[in-house]
Amino acid sequence: MKRLRDLFRSSEMLKNIVTLVSGTAIAQVFTLLLQIPLMRLYSPNDYGAFAAFGAATGIIIAIAALRFDLAIMLPSSDVTARVVRNLASRSIIFVSLLAGVAGLIAGPWFAARYNAPYLRWWLPIGALTIFLTAEATTRQFWLNRQQAYKPIAANRVLQTLAVGVFQLLLILLLPRLIGWLRPAAQGCTCGFVQPGYLGLIIGGILGLGLALVWIVRNTRDLHNPLPPDAPTMWQVAKRYQKMPLLNGLNTLVDSVRWNGISLIIPAIASVASLGQYNRALLIVQAPAMLIQGAINQVFFQRLAQAKPGEMGPLVAKTLRGLALISLPTFALVAVIAPWIVPFVFGEQWAEAGWITTAFTPWAAVLIMASPVSTVFVVTETQQRSLVFAIIYCVVSIGVLLISPFKFLTTLWLLSGTMALLLVVQLLMAWQVIRAFDRTAEADSP
Repeated sequence: MKRLRDLFRSSEMLKNIVTLVSGTAIAQVFTLLLQIPLMRLYSPNDYGAFAAFGAATGIIIAIAALRFDLAIMLPSSDVTARVVRNLASRSIIFVSLLAGVAGLIAGPWFAARYNAPYLRWWLPIGALTIFLTAEATTRQFWLNRQQAYKPIAANRVLQTLAVGVFQLLLILLLPRLIGWLRPAAQGCTCGFVQPGYLGLIIGGILGLGLALVWIVRNTRDLHNPLPPDAPTMWQVAKRYQKMPLLNGLNTLVDSVRWNGISLIIPAIASVASLGQYNRALLIVQAPAMLIQGAINQVFFQRLAQAKPGEMGPLVAKTLRGLALISLPTFALVAVIAPWIVPFVFGEQWAEAGWITTAFTPWAAVLIMASPVSTVFVVTETQQRSLVFAIIYCVVSIGVLLISPFKFLTTLWLLSGTMALLLVVQLLMAWQVIRAFDRTAEADSP
């Protein structure tokens, strides 16, 4: 115990990781506990249509800040970082408004495609989801820069709990409300009177809104007046132009891949299969997010400060630790998922248990690859990451589209392919790290 206490006292990075892990762990526990009643009350079709809504908005959320949110960590001056944060916030407002207009145009197509009439009317409201999620993320980056990890952890817990509780309350209360509204909605096919649709969407928006209000109160310093010598938004936009041009495009490609899979699944299977896939990912990502989410933020903060010669040892040490955690964790998940998922969440989710097992190879490698991928941002070699992202996107979606196998076998093939591609990304990152560290040797006398 004394050695453990000494280790925590001597390692600031370890203490920060533990702070975030504790918050993420509580959030994941709440997520899984709330899924027990939620998945018994909502059907696979409900979650399938909701996943389509989430995929459509998720593509935009990833780039709403034009990736200037990531640049908040990079300036040496807090004043410049605040200007970058303001630029990211303005970008979010602009992109969210554009998304609302796009939702009005694309809504009828989505409604017909997924046999979900509500999407025609609720897809434009996805602009609100985009704003709430992206704005909270920019403020988390600011807190990360200030090494204020406790508010980040608390915000994760609050958001997870609020979304789940609101969704649960709404599925319980909406049937009675709809009973009052139905006489006035005779003949209406707009989907506003479907409790499954309403509960998931409105519950998510209310939970995100509450979490944003809380984090705004904990980042009041962002609203203080800037000094007269602060750079302009145009100046910081020019300085970090690689963020939207390269990193933003990279993120967009990744988002298209990730959310495109959800949009394709109904075409090769069904909306209910999309619901099974969506819940399986939530389950397999619960341990992944527990490990990855906290380490990503602390690791990125340390990596941004690393000098030539320090990056390689930092990354190697992190990878060893992640491998020791992820491999046995997901081996266990792969074995128990097919029987524990239907036992806990209900027999209607038996398929989700097998899909969870199928995605464990990808999740195990993702935990190691995700934090290391920020190497390309810190070393400003995003063009390499962009090339990889395009290949990753094309191959992953290609596997899904051309696979001659049944749905579950196709997902096994997809998981294995994505895991191998992430190993390639790790090798690419290591080349960049070695080149960065060699600049220390070149500068030495």
